[in-house]
Amino acid sequence: MGEIFSRDELKQCNKEVLITLFLKLQEQMIEMNGKLDRMAEQLAVAQNHRYGRKSEKLDVIDGQLCFNFNEAEALLENIYVVEPVEEDVIPTVVKRKKTRGKRKEDLSRLPVETISHTLSEEELTDIFGPDGWKQLPDETYMRVKVEPARYTVEEHHVCVYAGKTTDKIVKAFRPKSLLRNSIATLSLVASIMNAKYVNGMPLDRIATDFRRNEVNISNR
Repeated sequence: MGEIFSRDELKQCNKEVLITLFLKLQEQMIEMNGKLDRMAEQLAVAQNHRYGRKSEKLDVIDGQLCFNFNEAEALLENIYVVEPVEEDVIPTVVKRKKTRGKRKEDLSRLPVETISHTLSEEELTDIFGPDGWKQLPDETYMRVKVEPARYTVEEHHVCVYAGKTTDKIVKAFRPKSLLRNSIATLSLVASIMNAKYVNGMPLDRIATDFRRNEVNISNR
């Protein structure tokens, strides 16, 4: 810190000393103003880095230690980046026209159960009077109904015959079982394999799903 002069001491100084002191004070003021400007710039950059857009590129501050870890940004510093317009960011919603007959084509492979909604003769007479109505073509719409899987027990009865005069016993023909002494049928095994290898369900979840329908199978 420089020497501090009192008012009386300054009055006793000659002109050359006063000029020297003034010039020295002027240099100190210029140096202090430069430091304040750099501090304000660093503060603005810090605030911009914290609250500003992350994609903005920060300029190098004079006198600040800089490591060139941003080679990619340095290569692009002279390239003008065009901001995207609203039409590029928010795509325009295009309403597609429904193809006539597409729903009927999509449902053509499913079996159809026709359900008729009619009015009785009494109701039509109350509305139009006796013989005051005629029937127009029906209004038709389609809905898809899903029926849960149904499980039934096949109880096979194999008839057994024995000769009256001989000890010969004959059983009626019965289809071969997939697994001996098992409740498994072709449809049951196919359902388990579809759930396991097509739908990727764990065996425990498959067994739980069967138990909800009162079918107890082992998952081991």
